[in-house]
Amino acid sequence: MTDGRAVRAPDAAELVTLPAERAVRLLALSLLDVMVEQHDSLVASDGSDAVHDFRVAVRRLRSCLRAYEPQLRGSVPRRARRDLRKLADAAGDRRDLDVRLAWLAEQRATLTRREQVGAEALRAMLDTRRVEASDVLRRALAKRFARAVDRLRTRLAVYETTVQPEGDGRTESFAAIAAEHARALGEALEERLTDVHTVDDDAAAHRARITAKRLRYLLEPIRAVIPDGAELIEQLTSLQDTLGELHDAHVFAADLIAAVPAIAGEHARQESLVAFEEGPLGADMRRVRRLNPRAGLIALGMRLRRRADDAFATAASEWLGGRDEAFEARLRAACEALASQGTRAVRIHHA
Repeated sequence: MTDGRAVRAPDAAELVTLPAERAVRLLALSLLDVMVEQHDSLVASDGSDAVHDFRVAVRRLRSCLRAYEPQLRGSVPRRARRDLRKLADAAGDRRDLDVRLAWLAEQRATLTRREQVGAEALRAMLDTRRVEASDVLRRALAKRFARAVDRLRTRLAVYETTVQPEGDGRTESFAAIAAEHARALGEALEERLTDVHTVDDDAAAHRARITAKRLRYLLEPIRAVIPDGAELIEQLTSLQDTLGELHDAHVFAADLIAAVPAIAGEHARQESLVAFEEGPLGADMRRVRRLNPRAGLIALGMRLRRRADDAFATAASEWLGGRDEAFEARLRAACEALASQGTRAVRIHHA
């Protein structure tokens, strides 16, 4: 909508019967409006929840544009895609730091006083990075957001189609296209889950998680017209959360390991300064040695490992090795229901 008015998202029953080219544009425009709403909330308050909601809104829109790229041909400028990617990256970096700082705050109550030294050193480092990430996000919003929205509103509002006079005026429905995508994503998810064998298969698990998320985003707008739609979404959300826990633990652990030299190096510098000023046996030296961050960093590393182990155990018991047959049956039924709706006549009337 070039005038900036919000687009009503078609309900599921209406959406699946529309011609695919029209339906995907209406869906994308409605997701664009949600992203605008979340942007306004983020500008009003850049708290962790607002960043999260904006990040999810951008992800949903990008997932829609990716899934229905053939039907959106000519309606999504390359620069708009790049702007959305940069916005998603900036919001993601800030949100990840918020989550890590929140986890650290939760751990402090059960750390010893000696271990809290290392936790505090890590918190200070992450807090500095959070400030930097907030600046990056603000700059990305100022530079890219309005530009991307304007381009997408203009291009998504219009598309061309050809009606053959000798044809029957039928075109492929959104239901048929959605069924094809859901089936392909379901097969990809099953294949990627088979690549996850141990807790250390983080890359494979992350690929499976991304696929589960894309499948969930695909099905959510039409959950009301597919069998067990709510249950499917709930299962995909659970899988995404479980594999997200595994991935977050791995990534945070890698960041922790990378931070150790800087934190330990700063402590060693303080020891050297005190030793030079008063010698190795003075009161200040004893105080500095009590502030060694090593114990805290080790404790946090061990907790992150347990977090990864717990997430993998949940994934293994519920998903890996073809255990969740109920999910596969539900997804097959959903694809069949969509495909059957897609065979109904979707006619373009012309004079």
